[in-house]
Amino acid sequence: MSEKVEYGDISSVLSEYYSKEFLETFQKEVVTQRFGASKKLDQNQTKTITFKTWDNLPVTTAKLSEGVPPESLKPTTSTVSATLQQYGYVMELTDVVNDTHIDPVLKEMIKGVANAMVQTIELVTFNALKAGTNVEYAGGVLTRATLAATIDRVAVRRAVRTLRRNLAKKFTEIVGASAKVSTKGVESAYFAMVHPDMDSDLRDVTGFLPVIEYSSVEKRVAGEIGSIEQVRFVEADGAEPILEGATTNASQSTFLTNGGAGTGSADVYPIYIVGKNAYATVRLQGKGTVNTYVQNPGVSRGGDILGQKGAVGNKLYYTSMILNDDFMVRIESLCTA
Repeated sequence: MSEKVEYGDISSVLSEYYSKEFLETFQKEVVTQRFGASKKLDQNQTKTITFKTWDNLPVTTAKLSEGVPPESLKPTTSTVSATLQQYGYVMELTDVVNDTHIDPVLKEMIKGVANAMVQTIELVTFNALKAGTNVEYAGGVLTRATLAATIDRVAVRRAVRTLRRNLAKKFTEIVGASAKVSTKGVESAYFAMVHPDMDSDLRDVTGFLPVIEYSSVEKRVAGEIGSIEQVRFVEADGAEPILEGATTNASQSTFLTNGGAGTGSADVYPIYIVGKNAYATVRLQGKGTVNTYVQNPGVSRGGDILGQKGAVGNKLYYTSMILNDDFMVRIESLCTA
């Protein structure tokens, strides 16, 4: 007879049910997972994961001579490694809330910790992407400190030119926004992840095409606001600005500064334009990918003799890394106040 596994005050079966509720919310809201390469890491294996990338062969135009085989080329590869880290949230549930609220409290709390986990995973991923070295600055300046303009079509075109020169492939499919991880086909394009603050400035860019003008609603992806030529823009809360990063652009109120209108140095907004296999996102796979724990109020425990407190929590393992720096470009710009 198998041992019954408990997750706090609930069984493994109920924990799995609530974990599905968690993933339903998580997959709908998360953005970075849709454009990163994904690799399965089974449980009970090492916490370190390694990706191997294959370098392009040198191109030759040398003609073959009859009966003479060409010189053989040795494949060259690069490896990138990262270590899974554990993240988790706990939300308190009191007996008063549980006894007096009409809403399905537990289900709403599961959604709450899922939304919080989305923000954690997004920030962890963007922190990894910040290390990318291909950078374009709006307005044609050469440094972040001297930025004095918001996004324009010239910067987007420069970024695309860099990606094409580096042979970065466009996306033809992405991870879908559903609890069951699967892919969906998309029209060939590069994708850009951008903070929602930049919505207005993007719409002012010459040639911007909003999603409402796409020939088919089915062609857009969740969170997409529009496109500029070969790049499609998707809002991502985790693409946070670098507060007061344009240090020479101070004492003005034209651009956002320190998160709002002001007269300090302007905030710098990174826009991450990526091609296929630019970066990777990794979660521990298999049963128990996400574990949900519940402690019901009304149960007497040490320090809580009246059972007034309960809690809901989740935890998961995650990591992210750049696979090929040549396949991504970060445009840095200011944001109109």
